[in-house]
Amino acid sequence: MVLMHTAGCPATPVQADIMITDAVDWGKIIRCLEDMAPSWEPGTRVLYAPYTFGYIIGEVVRRITGKTIGTVFQEEIAGPLDLNLWIGLPADKEDKVVPTMSKEPLKHPADDPRIQVDSLPPLDLSDPPAAAYLSSFSNSDTPQFMNSREAHAAEIPASSGIGDARSLAKFYAHLIGEVDGRPALFTKHTLQAATTTLTDGIPPAGVFGERHAEGYFRFARGYEKKNLLGQPMLGESSFGHVGYGAG
Repeated sequence: MVLMHTAGCPATPVQADIMITDAVDWGKIIRCLEDMAPSWEPGTRVLYAPYTFGYIIGEVVRRITGKTIGTVFQEEIAGPLDLNLWIGLPADKEDKVVPTMSKEPLKHPADDPRIQVDSLPPLDLSDPPAAAYLSSFSNSDTPQFMNSREAHAAEIPASSGIGDARSLAKFYAHLIGEVDGRPALFTKHTLQAATTTLTDGIPPAGVFGERHAEGYFRFARGYEKKNLLGQPMLGESSFGHVGYGAG
């Protein structure tokens, strides 16, 4: 359910007062997630979990292996495949990073014209899932902080991955097939799970369900699929994920 964004934990509760600068405090975020109750019965609603998704997966990896997700990624994938990709950027690579820039100030997601429907009620920010979810995107300090060395060095699985375009393309090529004599990272079964949409028929959570048709959030197991927001995909079998700084 976590991989499909239907687990009921799209964001930390508003009352937890988690700030973007807390993103580097792994223990604090995990304790908050351990203490929170699901916002809906898991599996019955879908809502993209922009940050919590990564912490949950990362903590599962840590408890199984005893290592951080950034370490496992380097040891098992990026290192052996010679990829310039990191979750937790080394200090000696910092001068190669191009900062994320925006021509205009980031808009509140509720103001996105693509999701405005005049006949529907305005978003009720007293709705816990909506309030927590939207606060994840509307923090004006986020762009500046995510461009900092502190954020680059931190292992924030859902948002601090850094690398070059060639390595990202090579990584996806490795997922689906043989590259440079190395077998695909995904088995046929895993590839099918990554390309098969599993959330069709599951309504969006909370007030999002009042405003948006099914298909606004569409996920396979671990990956985003083409949806009503018009996320660019090559076809129904395509999979991946848009990102804050890259797709």
